[in-house]
Amino acid sequence: MGRGNQRTASPFGDAPGRACATFVAVLALALGGETAAADSPLGVQADVGLPDGGGVALVVRPISHIRIHAGAGHNGIAPGMRAGLTLAPLRAWFSPIVAADVGRYREGDIPMLEGNRAGYEYAAGRVGIELGRERMTFFLHGGVSRVWGRVSDEDAGSVDLTVTSVSARLGFILFL
Repeated sequence: MGRGNQRTASPFGDAPGRACATFVAVLALALGGETAAADSPLGVQADVGLPDGGGVALVVRPISHIRIHAGAGHNGIAPGMRAGLTLAPLRAWFSPIVAADVGRYREGDIPMLEGNRAGYEYAAGRVGIELGRERMTFFLHGGVSRVWGRVSDEDAGSVDLTVTSVSARLGFILFL
């Protein structure tokens, strides 16, 4: 089968980037009334995690307890994109959180396995803790991911996979 560009069917359809952008825009408009008065509504995020590797994102805080992020990353195989929503119920320097995100990493060559390629999409749900509130927030989140992907070998063909696995993220947000 080789290096075909066939994609595994996923619940995100053919345009997850447009879906993520639409989600962010609609939610920001719907919730746009009460902005966090003492907190900046815009920030940048940097993190590492599973299943999404390392990434950076733009963060929007339309109201004090809700954050929306959209960004790019790299999983060690290929670049990708992701978007998500975080609920932080406490306005304190320490807060528990609940988060969900979706992402897509294009198919790319697997390092040190010549002729092998992989690409995937995922949905993740996490809980965690965050330290800091106004200018800088550090976070540690853990949960579960559902991954839909394809692994291919130029000699043996390709295999579509669906896996449920651990999800984790460690990083920080700097509000501008």
